[in-house]
Amino acid sequence: MQLFDLAFWRNGRDKFAHLVRRRLIAAGERRAIRYDKPAFALRIAGLEKNDGPIIFLEREFAVYNRLPAEHQPAELDFYISSCRETDQPLPGSFIEAADRLMPCVRPMVEFGIWQLVGQLEGSGYEKVPFRHLTPEVGIWLAYDQPYSIPRISNQQLALWDVTFEHALDIALANLRRRSAKAFVALAPGLYGSDWNDNYDNSRLLLTDAIAALPVRGAPLAMMPDRNVLLVTGTEEPSGLSAMVRCAQKVLDEPRSLEANALLLDAGIWRDFIPDSGALGGTDLIQLQEGRISQAYADQKHLLEKVYEKTGKDIFVATHAMQVESVSGRFHGSIATWTAGVDSLLPKAQNLALVQPESGRIITASWDAVAGVVGGLLEPMGWWPERFRVRRHPVQRQIEILLAKPGVGVRPIESHRLTALLAAQRKASEPQRTK
Repeated sequence: MQLFDLAFWRNGRDKFAHLVRRRLIAAGERRAIRYDKPAFALRIAGLEKNDGPIIFLEREFAVYNRLPAEHQPAELDFYISSCRETDQPLPGSFIEAADRLMPCVRPMVEFGIWQLVGQLEGSGYEKVPFRHLTPEVGIWLAYDQPYSIPRISNQQLALWDVTFEHALDIALANLRRRSAKAFVALAPGLYGSDWNDNYDNSRLLLTDAIAALPVRGAPLAMMPDRNVLLVTGTEEPSGLSAMVRCAQKVLDEPRSLEANALLLDAGIWRDFIPDSGALGGTDLIQLQEGRISQAYADQKHLLEKVYEKTGKDIFVATHAMQVESVSGRFHGSIATWTAGVDSLLPKAQNLALVQPESGRIITASWDAVAGVVGGLLEPMGWWPERFRVRRHPVQRQIEILLAKPGVGVRPIESHRLTALLAAQRKASEPQRTK
């Protein structure tokens, strides 16, 4: 093995970067490829200067590692084809591109992650136009290709001299033309898509077809994967339970989306808030909180990188799941708000207000805390949403909160108090850029 190659084999990430680089060369890439280790990316030189494409490896590395070993070569083949295809320019005119435009439906949580990745990579995700389907789900324009689905930017629309709304109308017509199939029955009261063309979940936009499904009550849908759209009815309790079970299996796959549930109300989709008392409702809540917890973890990782890069001193709190280790019983999600620390809180079901100086922790529901100190929770306008808290509630507010039902107080154990104070001091120190 050459000395050049040996530099890549220091850990799993470097090994993966080396593997992708070799496969790109074997696929015909003749330009110089440089491994940017800090960014975990491959930088391909341009024809005249070093301004060629950048291949960021983080997401594919995660997907690759979650697959069984026997499926990894096929995944890598697909990824290399996608990289090569994405490097090709889109058609020069709108007339040439129109037949392959498609609507791309994704959770806004995914868009929030794109935005942070864009800040770190300079990849311009914030310049991709979209329309809200609901406050938590959006619609983008995509150009359909065999191995990739590039999203259409404002710059591309300007080059084609076409508006986003007109291009979206064309994309919706294309989707309808491809949707002659019917939904298939998966279980009593539950129907699923069967197109398997990367736009199954985009069929949410075909509200007339969904409204015609023979379900009891208003249509209720989930889109755990771009190739999976599940529909039941609000008066189909067994259908809801079956939908949650199907979604859970799909969400365990590497490229799954989120656990959003949507309600079709008079032809308009609305974000659905499950009832914990309904059959399957508690399971759906736990499923959704588990998925949002993963999204918050990804967001936390990226925000910490952004703040390290910019030198900002803000603590990014964790969204945690409270699950009993033995019984597996779910007690809701929780985030920690520590006195004296400028923090970004995830919206969890519960909050733990940590008061190191008095040695106690106050636990309450998010709604209870917000009802007393809502003015201290500054929304950032992100997906998933976080709230900046620059100071802790004052004593009078704490007293009002403690008088509410369901609010608990417990002491901080001495060893935990020491750890919390150390973490507080560390979070308050200016961050250093590398």
